[in-house]
Amino acid sequence: MANDIVAFAYNFPHEKTENGLIDLFLSGIDISVVIAMDPVELSHESSKLPTKPKGLKYRHPADVSSQLGYRYEVAQHDSERCMEILNALDPSIGVILGARILPGRVIDQFEKGIINIHPGLLPQNRGLDAMKWAIYNNWKQGVSAHIISEEIDSGRLIERREVDVYGEDTLVTLNARLSKVRRELLMDAVQALMEHEVENFPELKDGDYHSTIPPDKEIDLFQKMGPYLCRHSQSDSN
Repeated sequence: MANDIVAFAYNFPHEKTENGLIDLFLSGIDISVVIAMDPVELSHESSKLPTKPKGLKYRHPADVSSQLGYRYEVAQHDSERCMEILNALDPSIGVILGARILPGRVIDQFEKGIINIHPGLLPQNRGLDAMKWAIYNNWKQGVSAHIISEEIDSGRLIERREVDVYGEDTLVTLNARLSKVRRELLMDAVQALMEHEVENFPELKDGDYHSTIPPDKEIDLFQKMGPYLCRHSQSDSN
């Protein structure tokens, strides 16, 4: 496959970064460079209701990249050092395995664009805490692959996939299923963008952006979860 693909990642142990690097390698997708950014202080509060088991440990992406033979560079994604790396490569496709909002000058460096996998169905469910907002608003669960623009969770849609819901689901089990589909969709989205012109993918329009779900609405999730699962659950034949 083409070797002009750049991965944006975090420079600290992180589930999406680790899984993405390994999945790309196993799919035969060659990464020219991993550009990993150090942690930055977030301007929004984190949700209180957990969606992942506590205590899970992940490998540092520098170690994963070394084992896989990927070039690894530490640079903030909005920095001059990042621009130097991209200017030297003239890359075709980027993939987000861990990043904050990328500036337009970074996006414009890519011939075809940068792929993000969003844990909600775009354009309806944009922004943070997409799984929880889907429950709160009685929307279907799903993931979307899109070519990013400067507007959050916008750009061009590559593919959407709905994700099954089951009657015994919790936030943790539902998030695990969404994560699995996100991993699968990333590989297919890279392949699709490699094979097709950007103009083949429709522009994403409309949809409201959501920030982190506030505590009072998280409390409402306890009441909404049961009816939501009843409305959207699949019959389990296993």
